[in-house]
Amino acid sequence: MSSAHAGSPNFCAVNKGSSGTCDTLTSSVINGKRRTESFFVGINWNFGSKTPELVLGFRSLKTKANKKSSGAQLDLILGLQGGLSFDRVRLAYVGGPRSGLAQLGLGYSYAQKTPLVMAGVQAPYAQAGVDYLFTGTFLPYVGVNSLGRPKLPNGTSSCTSPAVLLSVSDFGLPPQDQFTTNGQTCFTEFSNN
Repeated sequence: MSSAHAGSPNFCAVNKGSSGTCDTLTSSVINGKRRTESFFVGINWNFGSKTPELVLGFRSLKTKANKKSSGAQLDLILGLQGGLSFDRVRLAYVGGPRSGLAQLGLGYSYAQKTPLVMAGVQAPYAQAGVDYLFTGTFLPYVGVNSLGRPKLPNGTSSCTSPAVLLSVSDFGLPPQDQFTTNGQTCFTEFSNN
């Protein structure tokens, strides 16, 4: 291998010993949509009642190739002050970009014996929002939970011949970020000439 190859910005080396160039994918297509169902657990701090809450829930989402998700989420909220007590149930529409899903829904407060409306936002592993009880009470909250960013649909990638598609994990000297897409790169081995 010549030093000119080693100095090129797209130089990379495969774990098996081959060296060559890495380049961007010719095409990377994400197909269709992906449905995910997740049970989750979380802890909220309720600023209205000034108490912590345990949140148990289920979320069902459909994520499309445009990286936007939509679906529904069911939350059971248990108060933690003075022992575990069932407080509220909520059913919400969830939608938007994967990194910040809006929530808008309805529910019922068993503790206050009144319906409620809710609005919030879910980021990966964190959420914030407000419940408005029909008694005129606002219950703003922030919390952490086990819900990460929704996964993208599966995709296909390709390279122009003679390059071959390889996973970045196959490389001892990994390609630079500008030559990778979704953890893959197009690799062309140096000829021995």
